[in-house]
Amino acid sequence: LWSNETTKTYNKRSKCLTSLLLGVSAISGALAYQQTKDNYWLIGSGLMLAGIPYATFVENPTIEQIKFLTLDAKSEKAKNLLASWAGIQIGKLALATAGATVLFWLARR
Repeated sequence: LWSNETTKTYNKRSKCLTSLLLGVSAISGALAYQQTKDNYWLIGSGLMLAGIPYATFVENPTIEQIKFLTLDAKSEKAKNLLASWAGIQIGKLALATAGATVLFWLARR
C-alpha cells in the first residue's frame, strides 16, 4: 500500500493536473470563440471551467472529511460519506463530459 506521504503527493498532483487541463480546455474554447464568434464555444469553455470551482468548493471539503476521519467501514457515517463522494464524482464527470461534448461537436461541424 502507499504511504501517507505518497498519497499526499498524488493528491496534490491530481488537483494541479485536473485544474491545468480544465483551464487549458477553457482557454482553447475562448480562443476558438474569438476566431469564430460562435457562442457554443463559450458554453463549452464555461462547462470546462466550472469544474475548477466545483472541485474547490464541493469536492475538496469531502476529501478532507474522508482524509481525517477514521471510520468503521460498516458505519452509517462512512456509507453516507462514500455515497456523497460518488455523487460528487458523477457531477464532476458530468461537467467535463458536457464541456468536452460541446467542444467536440463544434470542432466536427
